[in-house]
Order: sequence, then structure tokens, then C-alpha cells
Amino acid sequence: MNIQTLIFNTTRKEVTIKEGERITYAFINVPTVKPLDGYYEVYTKIDYKDESTTTVPVFRAPIAMTNMVILK
Repeated sequence: MNIQTLIFNTTRKEVTIKEGERITYAFINVPTVKPLDGYYEVYTKIDYKDESTTTVPVFRAPIAMTNMVILK
């Protein structure tokens, strides 16, 4: 496995995962990325019709194989 780059845009609430120049994953509506047990865990917010909201994990990247860039 190659080193990947996790780009978290905190203003746009988006995460892009790249290997080299190739985008392998993209997530929108991301309120946070948490370092947890050797992984970066990407969460997304889900809004329901009854106006309730929940945050769920959608992706884990091993910290040892991932560079993380935070954009404002």
C-alpha cells in the first residue's frame, strides 16, 4: 500500500483521499476527522426528514500510511 493523503477542508466540510494525483475517495458534509486508535476516522453528518441529525463514521485511514492536510 502506498502513502495516501487525506485533505480535510474545514470551511467546505469536505474530505478528499488521494494516492498520488488520483482521488480514491471523496466525502461531503464532514464535521470532523478524529485520530483514533492508530487511524484517522472520517465522520459525516446525516440529516433526517424529521430534522434530527446524526454523525456516523464513513472511512478509516491508518495514520502510519496517511499524510493529513487541514485546509481552512
